[in-house]
Amino acid sequence: MPCAGYARAVRGLGWREFKRNYNQRKEAQMMSRYMQLVYCVVLLWGPEVGHSALPTTTLHRLDSLYTAKHYFQLQETLQTVQDSVHPRVLFYRAVVAQSFNKPADSNHHIDQLLDRQATPDSLRGAGWALQLYNNLRLASYREALQAADSALQYPELSAAQRQDIQNTRRIAYALQKTPPQRLSKRSQSILPLSGTHVHVTMNGHARDYAYDTGANFSFLMASEADSLDISVLPAGFQARTATGGNVTGNVGVVDSLTIGQITLTHVVFMIFPDEMLTFPGGFQLRGILGFPVLEALGELHVYQDRIVVPDSVPTRDVHNMVLDEFTPLIQFTYAGDTLIGRFDTGANRSVFYAPFFQRYFASSVTPDAIDTLQAGGVGGVQSHPVYWLSPAQIELAGQIIRFDSSAVHTAPLASNTDSYLYANLGLDLLTHFKYYILNFQSMSLLVKPGDAPSLH
Repeated sequence: MPCAGYARAVRGLGWREFKRNYNQRKEAQMMSRYMQLVYCVVLLWGPEVGHSALPTTTLHRLDSLYTAKHYFQLQETLQTVQDSVHPRVLFYRAVVAQSFNKPADSNHHIDQLLDRQATPDSLRGAGWALQLYNNLRLASYREALQAADSALQYPELSAAQRQDIQNTRRIAYALQKTPPQRLSKRSQSILPLSGTHVHVTMNGHARDYAYDTGANFSFLMASEADSLDISVLPAGFQARTATGGNVTGNVGVVDSLTIGQITLTHVVFMIFPDEMLTFPGGFQLRGILGFPVLEALGELHVYQDRIVVPDSVPTRDVHNMVLDEFTPLIQFTYAGDTLIGRFDTGANRSVFYAPFFQRYFASSVTPDAIDTLQAGGVGGVQSHPVYWLSPAQIELAGQIIRFDSSAVHTAPLASNTDSYLYANLGLDLLTHFKYYILNFQSMSLLVKPGDAPSLH
């Protein structure tokens, strides 16, 4: 689970190639083993004994929306369901709360679920799996460990699912005595940007690290952790590389991380061997600030040359982001249809995925219109069939964005992917706006128009 999703350390041909391959692995693994576990348990659900059944049509719609990860529609449908204590309804309310970044509320629904005698064991296992993930997000590591142990008690788990929970348990076990991450703000912060890098001070040492909303966790090279006097806790979890291999990782805890006028304590990083983050030509990916750090800041106003972090986090009326694991997903509109894609500030260029091609172009595009896109990563260069969409436009956060040309993958990036994402939306969508706002409490992406954007 987290080891597959939180940090996908790879060695490739350079930063741009690394990010391209990195994003492809995100798409390929977004239907993570963690969610496969929950989905497989859901398939075992039968009628909840001792509880009145909801209409079959309602249950089928809830199940289909959950399986497809249509969290916005799942939330809307649940608002029409009056039965607030049905075990399936409680579970889906927990899923929605988790996706809208309310892990404590999600845990509350799961507690209600586990307290009901009518809840079948298979659904209890799914609830414990959700709590494992919620508690990791809350930095309640001891509780995450307990949730992992409870989930492992259920015999419905396959060997692969059990192995993944045990792997995640290694992280929780290593961190069980670590206090939760804490943040203090002295005032508004203005953080100069160098590309996508910001200045930080970690344990008294000055560094410049990239910020990346698409990085499910923050991570460091092992030698970097040593030079920063970081306490490294042996975890021994397995993480996948871009070629599907495995590398052993540990966890590090930064006592103090200062960014602008903000100080965070007990900040967790995934630590990987140097050779996994060293590229030909000597480029090293020494560290990235991932979602848990960025989310803790509350709200970011991102300009081309700086990030402004307000001293207090306002409540926004727009709710167009959700989370899958630690990855922000964003709604966008194409041809009048509302779709969902990954929001990835670590990607310079947006791409569309195979579900987008199948929905809009598969029946009309001829084979001679298919091109080949070369992508570099561990093991060399890989070829991917793509269709070049030109021109096109989407609507994002209420603004029209026009593409002169964009790659549309015509086939899944991994054969075992049950993909539900239509795109990986990168910085090219946002650079022509004056600035954009990310609010992780309200789950909002807002853009402030400047010149009308036209992407090349």
